[in-house]
Amino acid sequence: MWAREVESAQPRPLTGSEGHHRQRSDSLRPALYWRVFNPAERAIAGTRKSLQTQQQLKRTVLSSIMGLGFISQAPLVIGSRKQNLSTCPRPRVYTARPRWTAAVEAQPETETKSASEMSESATKWPEVLSVEQVMKILPHRYPFLLIDRVVAYEPGKRAVAIKNVSINEPHFTGHFPDRPIMPGVLQVEALAQTGGIVMLQHEENPIKDGKGDFFFGGVDRVKWRKPVVPGDTLVMEMTLDSFKPRFGIAKMTGKAYVDGKLVVEGSFTLVMVVNK
Repeated sequence: MWAREVESAQPRPLTGSEGHHRQRSDSLRPALYWRVFNPAERAIAGTRKSLQTQQQLKRTVLSSIMGLGFISQAPLVIGSRKQNLSTCPRPRVYTARPRWTAAVEAQPETETKSASEMSESATKWPEVLSVEQVMKILPHRYPFLLIDRVVAYEPGKRAVAIKNVSINEPHFTGHFPDRPIMPGVLQVEALAQTGGIVMLQHEENPIKDGKGDFFFGGVDRVKWRKPVVPGDTLVMEMTLDSFKPRFGIAKMTGKAYVDGKLVVEGSFTLVMVVNK
C-alpha cells in the first residue's frame, strides 16, 4: 500500500514537445531569478554598465584631444586596451612656464684687503673706562663680568658699554651645543651691570666711594628682537629715569644693539645695598 502511494506521488515522465519546453524553462528559471532578485548581481551589472560608459567617454576625450594635438607619441592605455599613437601626426609640444622668475642680481666682487687694512676699517671704540676700571666699580668677576669696556658715560644720566661675545664663554657649552646663542638672561644681566655703573657713580649715592652691591628690583617689558651669537659685539645703553638716594632705588631704560640693530630692550629697577 505504501509503495503504491510513493509511486503515485512521483511525477509522470513527459514526452514529446511538452517535455522539451518544460525542461528548458526549468533550466532558465534559476538564472533569471538570480539576475533579477539578487542585489549583488544587480550591482555588478550596474558596474559593468558604468565601466562601459567610462570607456566610451575616454574614447571621446581621446579623439578630441588627438584632434587638438596635445598628446605625445607615447602609447596610451585605456582600460585593458593599449593603443599605439606612433602613426598619428607629430603633435605640437607645449612646455609649462613658471608664473614668475626670480631676478638674480650679479654680486659685486669683494676687494681683497690685508689684515692691517681690515683692522683700520674696523670700528674703533673709545675707551672711557677700561675693564680694569670697571672691575674697581662693579663687584662682578669671572665668569659673570659681562662688560669689556665703557665707551660713553654721562654722570648721573647714562652709560654705553660693549660686550664682545666669544665662543669660549662657558655657557655656550650647553646653550646650545649645535647652535650657540647668548642666553637672554645674560643679556639682561649685562644691561643691569651697565646701569650699575651709572647708579654707583651718582653724585647723590649714599655710598661715597662709588662701590657696592646692587640687586634686581624688577624687570618689565623686556623684549628680545634678535639672537646674539659668538662674534657679535653687544652695544648696551642704560639711561637713568629716576633715582631715590634715600632708598637706593633707581629706575632705568636699557637697550642693546648688534650691528646697529636692536636685539633686546626693557625697563629695569635696581636696588642698592648700603652696609651700615
